Amino acid sequence: FMALSNTLETLQRTRLASPIRAGLSRFVAGAIVYYNNVYAQDADDDDSQAEEDADLEEVVVTGFASSLRSAQAIKESSDVVVDSITAEDIGALPDRSVTEALQRIPGVSINRFSAGRDPDHFSVEGSGLVIRGLTYVKSEINGRESFTANNGRGLSFADIPAELLAGVDVYKSLTADRLEGGISGTVNLRTRKPFDSQENIFAFSAEATYSDFIEETSPRATVLGSYRWDTSVGEFGVLGSLTYSQVQSRADKFQISNFAPRTLYESGDVVPAGDDDMPVKDVWFPRGAVMGSQEFDRERYGYAASIQWSSPDDNMEATAEFLRSDAREAWTEHTMEIATDVVADQGDSRAIPGTTFTFGNNDIFESGYITAPVGWRSDQWNAPPAGQRTPIQALQGQNIYRAVDQKFVTDDYSLKFKWFLGNEWA
Repeated sequence: FMALSNTLETLQRTRLASPIRAGLSRFVAGAIVYYNNVYAQDADDDDSQAEEDADLEEVVVTGFASSLRSAQAIKESSDVVVDSITAEDIGALPDRSVTEALQRIPGVSINRFSAGRDPDHFSVEGSGLVIRGLTYVKSEINGRESFTANNGRGLSFADIPAELLAGVDVYKSLTADRLEGGISGTVNLRTRKPFDSQENIFAFSAEATYSDFIEETSPRATVLGSYRWDTSVGEFGVLGSLTYSQVQSRADKFQISNFAPRTLYESGDVVPAGDDDMPVKDVWFPRGAVMGSQEFDRERYGYAASIQWSSPDDNMEATAEFLRSDAREAWTEHTMEIATDVVADQGDSRAIPGTTFTFGNNDIFESGYITAPVGWRSDQWNAPPAGQRTPIQALQGQNIYRAVDQKFVTDDYSLKFKWFLGNEWA
C-alpha cells in the first residue's frame, strides 16, 4: 500500500506528457482503491470469523468405531479367549433379545426351534445357545452366576431385553479364577451403571414392526435416564431404565414325518402285489405328513435401576443394582396330521393302484401317491387275497389344536462395595 502511494506521488511530479502521466496516475489510483477494498473485506471476514469462533461450541462426533475399539481392547487385554459386544453394537443391530445379539459373535450359534429335540415348533427369538458347537454354557450377570428355572444352570437369554445391557462378554476358555460349570464357555451380561458416563444421559427410542402373515403390529419402546452429582460426602449417581417389547408372528409349515425302512418291490410299491412280486432293495419311506399353522405372541417388560456412590478421595465405591425381566409367552397351533404305521415290511401306506413310487440316489422317497388298504386298523392288518391289490382307502388323519401360555420372571439384586486400602497393603 505504501509503495503504491509513493508511485502515485512520483507520477504527479514527473515531466512526462500529460496524457501518459494522467493514464498512469489513474491506473495506480485504481490499484490503491482495489487494495483498500480487498484489505477492508479481509478485515471484515477476519472479524466475522473471530466472532463465529467465539460463539462456536465444541462438537464431539463418536461413531461405532469407538465401540469396536472398546470391544477390541477387552479382547486384547484379557488373559483368555473372549469376544465382547458393547451397548453401541447391540443398539445398531436389529436384535430383540440377548440371544439374538450373541449370534453375531464368531463361534456362537443359537437354536431356531423351541427346543433342541422339538424341530416341529419354531422359535421366533431363538431358544438355545452353543459355543463352538458345545452346550452347557454358563451364564453370569456382572460376574455373578445366574440361571433360569429351566432344568439347567443356564440363563434363558431370550428373556433378557438387550436394551438393559451395557455389554456382553463371551469367554471361550476358562481360567482357575472362574467358577466351574461352563464346559463350552461363559456368557457374562454387564448392566448399565451411572458412573459409566461422565455426563448426564436421557435416551428414548420407539419403533413398531408389522407382521404381514398375522397382520398385527408389535410395538417396542425404551427409556433410560442417568444422573450424577457431587456432594460433600462424595459423588452419587442414579440410573433407571424401562423397556417394553412385543413380538407377534405366524409360522406356517408343511413337513414330512420321520422316515422308516421299507422294502421296494418290482411293481414299484412298498407292498407286494403278489407272490411273484420280488423285492428289489431297501428304501426309506415317510410315516406321514403334517400341515399346520402356529401363532406366536410374546410380551416382555424390563426394569433396571442402579445407585452408585464414590468417596471424595475415590478410594471407596458402592453399587446397588436391580434388574427384572418379566416375559409372557403364548402360542397356539392348528395342525392336520396324516400318521401312518410301519411294522416290519407291512405298513398301512402303499401306492395307489396303477402308480409307482420314485426314490432318489440315496434310496429316499421323493414322490408318489400314497393310500391305505381297506379295513386297516392300527392293531390289525387285513391282507388282500393273493394276486389282488387292495382298494383305495384314505389314510387316517388327525386334527390337532394345542395352546401354550407361559410366564418367565428373572430378578437380580446385588450390592457391591470396593475399598482401595493403598499401595502399602499391596
